[in-house]
Amino acid sequence: MATSMDDLVRKSLQSMSAYVPGTTVDQARRRYGLTRIVKLSSNENPLGTSQRAVEAIRAIDRLNIYVDDDYRALRTKIAEHNGVTFEHVLLGHGSNEILAQLFMTFTDFGDEVIMADPTFSLYRSDALMQGAVPLKFRCATACMI
Repeated sequence: MATSMDDLVRKSLQSMSAYVPGTTVDQARRRYGLTRIVKLSSNENPLGTSQRAVEAIRAIDRLNIYVDDDYRALRTKIAEHNGVTFEHVLLGHGSNEILAQLFMTFTDFGDEVIMADPTFSLYRSDALMQGAVPLKFRCATACMI
């Protein structure tokens, strides 16, 4: 008996379209014939990788194993520096992962999630993936809820 994807995929995800990433530097170079491009989107650094970051990576002697997903040492240092407890520090592999964690923790099916319009596209996607209802509002120069 054949099963369709609609039978397998959660109903809250069926109406979603795939994420479309922004234009890469190589795509812009080919599309527009540009030689010098400074990309300011996608949280990319047009200045390149910090030399201090490169040196820090070179100093790590065990890049062949997964790091502690609890980030205990880093969370403890951040907590101490900011006068909070270890449990108050949330870390992840970039803002997308942290947003997904927050949506998984705090939203449930049918919850309404208020967001500005326009806003970061993942807010809507993460809400829909949890079965929540994204509510957009257009904000004037200054607005308060």
